[in-house]
Amino acid sequence: MKKFFIVSLVIWLPQYSIVAQSSTDISSQFTWYRVTNHKGDDFHPSFSPDGKYILFDSQNENQWSIMVYGISTPAKEPVRISVGDHPAWCQDSRQILFPAPSNGKVETFRVNIDGSSKIQLTQGGGFPVSVSPDGKSIVYLVRTNEHWNICVMDVDGKNPRRLTDHDGDDFSPTWSRDSKRLMFTTEKDKRTDIMITDVMDPKPQRLFSMNGSTSSATWSPDGRRIIFVSNKSGGDEIYSSDEEGKNVRRLTSLPGVKHWVSFTPDGKRIYFVCKDEEEAEIYLIDANGKNLRRITNNKTREAAPFVSADGSKMVFVSSIDGDLEIFYTDIGVLK
Repeated sequence: MKKFFIVSLVIWLPQYSIVAQSSTDISSQFTWYRVTNHKGDDFHPSFSPDGKYILFDSQNENQWSIMVYGISTPAKEPVRISVGDHPAWCQDSRQILFPAPSNGKVETFRVNIDGSSKIQLTQGGGFPVSVSPDGKSIVYLVRTNEHWNICVMDVDGKNPRRLTDHDGDDFSPTWSRDSKRLMFTTEKDKRTDIMITDVMDPKPQRLFSMNGSTSSATWSPDGRRIIFVSNKSGGDEIYSSDEEGKNVRRLTSLPGVKHWVSFTPDGKRIYFVCKDEEEAEIYLIDANGKNLRRITNNKTREAAPFVSADGSKMVFVSSIDGDLEIFYTDIGVLK
């Protein structure tokens, strides 16, 4: 399970030639605060919706554990919550979703941030992704007939229902702002496409009709725009469109593979990881494709950036010491 979802860290670099955008190196403007420092990898960091905690998973030998770190108590060590990985916050900032083995399958569990009241929500398999913005539903993945399918259920584990079922793999579902639609990536025959579907009346439709593969799609905070990654121009670049998939515009011309593409909470900027042959760094660009800035410059591998809901802080992982460790910083200085 872990190998399948971290495959994006081991990236094949496509061969192409483009004129690169010039970027401003602003990495020296930030002070990075270390959260972890131990043997083994730490990954999938995220801020709680209220911004008080950092959630992540941590490897100790062959076991992964769910960890929570309090921002307001930086002198304390992260606290272990449970065995598991790929954790996600519930909207109340007090409960966590995560997958863990149970009776030979991977199931979805919910637990309080103090480790109490651990509850299994799925029966027969379920890999949680996120809770809907209205806090009522959970989108999760199920492995069926050698393929990944997208399902949803009520936040209490009731009313499970499958939204996709075909001979391909569906992954990376993201919610619309009104919690009525899901956008996701589907992979079949070595091609990826972005799909969109209603939650209550699931009829997945391909969002873009263009050459090449598209992936990593997400809505802007106001729901009016979409950003995604496509290799339609020969290279791996970030594009934007309106919410209907029209008025497509290329935003980047930067050699390397783009991952973890997302809007800042105010919708004014986009942050992402760009990986070339030797390193992976975090970049920030205005939503109109201007003002490209590099916010890490460690000549190593950075990944999984996540910006807090108020836009003031960023957390990410870095292999600057060999293992993947968690760091965060105050990016409010850029406002």
